[in-house]
Amino acid sequence: MPTDRLAPEGTLTTDARHPQLTDTVEALLTAGQFDAAEGALHHTRAEASAAHRIAIEFGQSLFDLALGRLRRARDAAGRAVEAAQAAQDLTTEISALAVQSLASARIGQPVASLELALLATELAARTPSGQWTLRADIALAHAYLWNANVAMARRTLQRIAERSATDPALAAPAELAELSAWIAYRDWIDLRAWPQAARPELTDDTPTPAAVRPGPSPKCVFPGQQATVDLMARFQLSLRAIKGDAPDAADATGHEAISRRTSNSPEALPALLDALIGIERGYLSRSTDSIRDHLSTACIAANALESEALGVLARQAAASAMRALNARDVAFEVMLELTQIEQQRLNRDLSERRLAATTLIEARTNAQANRALRAHTLELEKLAYEDSLTGVANKRRFEDSIGEWLAQAHDAGEPFSVALIDLDRFKQINDVFGHEMGDLVLKEVGAVLCANVRERDLAARIGGDEFALLFRGTTDEVARLICDRIEAQVRSRDWAKVRTGLRVSLSIGVAEAQSADNPKSFLKHADEDMYQRKRARKHLYGAYRDRDEEAVSPIQIESVARRLQAAETVTILVGSGYAISQNGLARGENFYAWRSADRKRFASAAAFHADPTGFLAHWNGLRTELKQHPIPALFSEVQKLYRTLGCPWIMTERTDEWLQRAGVPAPIELFGSLFKDSCGECGAPLSDSATTCHHCRRYAPCRRPAITLLDELPYDMALNEAQLRAKRSDVILVVESDMTLTPTRSLIEKARSRGAIIVMLGSGPRASMDLVDECVLGGSMHVVKRLAERLARPAAPMPSLGQLSSNGAAAHAFLVGYGKDHAGRSLQRILEMSDLDYCTAPDLAGWQFPLPRKGRNCPLGPAPTPEDFAIFAQDAAVIDAMRRSFARTLAVLGLDWVEGEVCKAGNWERRFDWWANRSGDHDYRISRMIESLSLVGLKAEASAVVRFMEQELPNHRYHDAATTLWHWKDALVVDVR
Repeated sequence: MPTDRLAPEGTLTTDARHPQLTDTVEALLTAGQFDAAEGALHHTRAEASAAHRIAIEFGQSLFDLALGRLRRARDAAGRAVEAAQAAQDLTTEISALAVQSLASARIGQPVASLELALLATELAARTPSGQWTLRADIALAHAYLWNANVAMARRTLQRIAERSATDPALAAPAELAELSAWIAYRDWIDLRAWPQAARPELTDDTPTPAAVRPGPSPKCVFPGQQATVDLMARFQLSLRAIKGDAPDAADATGHEAISRRTSNSPEALPALLDALIGIERGYLSRSTDSIRDHLSTACIAANALESEALGVLARQAAASAMRALNARDVAFEVMLELTQIEQQRLNRDLSERRLAATTLIEARTNAQANRALRAHTLELEKLAYEDSLTGVANKRRFEDSIGEWLAQAHDAGEPFSVALIDLDRFKQINDVFGHEMGDLVLKEVGAVLCANVRERDLAARIGGDEFALLFRGTTDEVARLICDRIEAQVRSRDWAKVRTGLRVSLSIGVAEAQSADNPKSFLKHADEDMYQRKRARKHLYGAYRDRDEEAVSPIQIESVARRLQAAETVTILVGSGYAISQNGLARGENFYAWRSADRKRFASAAAFHADPTGFLAHWNGLRTELKQHPIPALFSEVQKLYRTLGCPWIMTERTDEWLQRAGVPAPIELFGSLFKDSCGECGAPLSDSATTCHHCRRYAPCRRPAITLLDELPYDMALNEAQLRAKRSDVILVVESDMTLTPTRSLIEKARSRGAIIVMLGSGPRASMDLVDECVLGGSMHVVKRLAERLARPAAPMPSLGQLSSNGAAAHAFLVGYGKDHAGRSLQRILEMSDLDYCTAPDLAGWQFPLPRKGRNCPLGPAPTPEDFAIFAQDAAVIDAMRRSFARTLAVLGLDWVEGEVCKAGNWERRFDWWANRSGDHDYRISRMIESLSLVGLKAEASAVVRFMEQELPNHRYHDAATTLWHWKDALVVDVR
């Protein structure tokens, strides 16, 4: 057999692998040497390995078919089909299906036979024509024939004729004579049972084509069937003589040959054919007894042949003869037998269907069990290779993957990149907001990572607050773009809605694998890049701090001082510590910084009643600890401001009495005091010497700290007094409060509705800026100190906001961090942009580096006057903002600012060459930066940029570098006048 064209490349059929066995068995069967063929199969089966199984099973099926052992032939062919499917041997599979179909048809399984034959012919249509094609067609014709569909059997023979006419290699096989004989006999039976005029539906005018009839030396496509074909030829000759289509001599010759074969051979087929001829002779002689006797002989022979189909055919022939002879009783008996046989066949089919249904149910049950097992296996794999908190891969899977993927990248010559991710200030998040909030942050970050990587990549958690990304087939440039997008998504998320004051940011280092890298050195490169970026953000442009704490704007201080001097009533509100919570200092007032178990035990009234001894022990211990702490400098500065303002009203969210210890007498404590006691039953204040509660008359030792716990409302009298004073205030100074606690926010809103001016001193959350009329950004202690110093000295000639033009005021507000640009972006938000977003937004320069004229890339930006720039040069906050914008721009250009000089940063050539090889928006941004720095007095920084560009730009830009440098030098010598 030729190679199967549908099999994988390099796969040969069984016949190609074992030609000797196949050729030997088929040659012996064709020659009628059945004993020799059986010996060859037995010898091969004893010595062959599993690889010879296909040839052995297929040869066995041909051998059993030749001997008429139909059931054994069917089973052996089924095993050959399974083996051929496993070996992807399509041609042998087709031949084995044909043998299985042919045996099933003769056994009396017409439905199964037809299904197998149709499958074989469908597969044969997908392969080049060959001997297997003829076997499939012959099997299909037999299947139609024994399904009593003579018309389809005849059409199948017609197709064989057409194929033989177009393809000389496919000569008509000898089995066609056998099929023609059986078809002719079925026609004879049908015509005798049903007259032609009474059965038009059985009529088929298509004759058996002459081209299909075997030639002078026909060959069988099923080896060993030549004897059967010869017998069927003589059987057909006898039938023709009986019907009068041939002379009696032919009948005698054919019948004698069959009778002689019957007497000299134990085979049952000659006996069956001799009995069928006897039935026809009995019909001609009108002898019902002869028909009965020969029918009995035919049934015995069919049983010996294991062929129910031939037994049914003999009964149909006898029944039609009896009906034609008007022997209705005998015909009825035979037809009753046929009905019983059909019923038995239906019962067998029903049993097989039941067995199939049972098998299907078992298969479904097994499939469900397998699915459950797979799910359990996947769950175990998740436990072994997945981080249970975030859902990303764990460290074990990361370590397994990076080694394997790095080796694959080296072998294939493909890029491979890694990103190491660290959550900034994660310990402070845990300390201030609790471990539950820390877990939530980790989950959210894990979700962002999964949403930004492909299926072929890997996101993993490799430590407490450390993540990693593996990018297959990705350069470090593309990986950096992805990481910038991840940074921006995490940073821009509204974390304040999750918890007030919460901010989350990432530091990400990226590295691309080099040829000499191993996993350890590969990760080391990414780790170095991450810490370099972290240091750059911290020391260059402060991306993770609002601003330099000491860089306080004197212009804003002067503006606030004039407001306070003009006000009649001033109130100072000291909060529970926005800045403290950001720095991770947890005290008694910061309940959400505690562990969940501690909050349940010590931060609620229910906990006090459940365990008063443990509750009081905890709070007494906290009292002792707080007494040992020195007073923070902030509260000393608040006391100085309090004295300078002439003892204004002062209220606080704090419970630690640091204000009182600093010298501020009797502030209104909105949430009580940790160092005072109240009745444990009714909450009324208790003096140190009280033995009973004056309100509920209970025994005084049942006392607790006079603070507002989590499930309690603030003290009514203190809250009412605070609201009254806030409504009467002209100016309220807010220090260290995020204004998110319900009493505080209510106080501010009511005071503002009455016309009070709200001024925030120090940094605060962006969510609270809508309640503020003016904000002096910087460290709270430094702002309060500068304000107290300004109020303590006589008024000096100091510029104020009122002296700035409208454009100058807009630029000043943006630079000191309080205002926003035309797109609603603050300076801090711009500095936190990814490199890609920063580069592709040329309108940023119009606000970061203002000039006395409108910019072409930002016509909506401010244009301060020369007088405004003279004021800017005296403002430390503006200078600090300009320096941070300067450092951020250098970082994007691939440069760094070290010890008063511009120098090259890591990976600078690729970043520098990206923009320096051609003129564009970056040239405009640099020119604007140089001129703006010069206008505010930062000549050293501007000159350093020009010096560096004079050295490096000509090496990257060959055409217009001189023109560009001339413009930059011209910007450096600009005159502010």
